Amino acid sequence: MEMNARYTSFVAVGDSFTEGMSDALPDGSYRGWPDLLAARLAAAARPSSGESAAPGFRYANLAVRGKLIGQIADEQCGPAAAMGADLVTLVGGLNDVLRPKCEVDQVCAAESDWDAPLPAAVPPGWGARRAADLRFTREHLVPWTVRRLTGRSSGDGRPAKRPELLPYED
Repeated sequence: MEMNARYTSFVAVGDSFTEGMSDALPDGSYRGWPDLLAARLAAAARPSSGESAAPGFRYANLAVRGKLIGQIADEQCGPAAAMGADLVTLVGGLNDVLRPKCEVDQVCAAESDWDAPLPAAVPPGWGARRAADLRFTREHLVPWTVRRLTGRSSGDGRPAKRPELLPYED
């Protein structure tokens, strides 16, 4: 594969497929397609002979297993935008379509919005943060507790695989 573009940073957002579930390494951690792509991009970003040294390739994977497309957009887009990466990818929606009452057209419509640039992250004020805390409790904490008590989701509450845009190391 010939690649003309040189990316210096990459952020992946999504669900378990982007996290790398079912692609276990011997140490028990997961390696998914974003890790493999990051390795290729990092190799391509290394300067060839005669070029000045580049600052190093940076990679973050914000994916969390079990997330629905709306949760991916709400929880991962802002942090991804704030990182200012050269390349941002989204792979998600399967958790939505696995649910019995899924509206596939709505899932597809949510993903088509990724043609637009990501909005700049703006820190909210104190009142907005308190309102967000209440909304989070109502929309996420209470349902999450119910899911945990009934054993329906293993992914809610898990941290992102690579939450920071850091130098990539093989």
